[in-house]
Amino acid sequence: MTNVLPLRRERGPSAVHTIQYSDKLAWIGKVATDLELTPSDLRIAVVLSGYINTQDGRAWPSHATLAKVTGLNERTVTRGLKALVARGYLSLEKGSGRGSCNVYTFQPVDADVAPLPTDGPAPVEALEKGDKSYREPERKGDKSYRERVTNPAGKGDKNSPLTRINNINKKTKGAGTREAMPERCRPVPGPSKPKPLPEPKARFVATDDPRYPTLAAIHERIRKRPPFVIEANFGPGGKAGYSFALDIFDEFDRQASAALPDGWEGVN
Repeated sequence: MTNVLPLRRERGPSAVHTIQYSDKLAWIGKVATDLELTPSDLRIAVVLSGYINTQDGRAWPSHATLAKVTGLNERTVTRGLKALVARGYLSLEKGSGRGSCNVYTFQPVDADVAPLPTDGPAPVEALEKGDKSYREPERKGDKSYRERVTNPAGKGDKNSPLTRINNINKKTKGAGTREAMPERCRPVPGPSKPKPLPEPKARFVATDDPRYPTLAAIHERIRKRPPFVIEANFGPGGKAGYSFALDIFDEFDRQASAALPDGWEGVN
């Protein structure tokens, strides 16, 4: 197999561990970036690496043990180990008898791993009863999964939604909020505050009001004509009268004040 390196087996006091931590790290990194494997396969590989003997690279945990530690069920663990063996990350030595465990030997990686032998896309790895993970993507042919892993943000892709949003942000940077906001997103103006009613310029006084004779005299003196009496049919409240301008009332108040005796301040 061209993708693995031979293990060093030195003897004596100066012997160096066959499997270094850097070897395990490189091995896990290779498994993690292998798009032919699923996240469950990676989880199994990471857990299994903790059982690998650093002297000879061998590990023999039972499938039940791996299932318990990874949170997967035994059928998922079995499939994951088969995939790791098929991809060349492990070699398998089957147990010789009932109750004996399979022995898996660590295979250091150096280059590209050969693809899994298959006649077509592998079936989707369904979530088995007892698994604590979500349904896994296909081992092969799952384009969306590869895109999420290799380029999750769509960097460099002109057709990526993220790229389009960034381009829009560049164009609208520094522009007013209303210009940068789509028409359908702009706030609808609410109802305007009602304008205050204009101050009345005249007040109606009926002819039977005691003030009417004095107001009519003031009006005739200032306007040089007598007030035109509005008939009862057209007057407010069905009364005859006239709407005197405010300056007529001002003159009325001035005359009333002038007629008061000196020092009179009204009744409290």
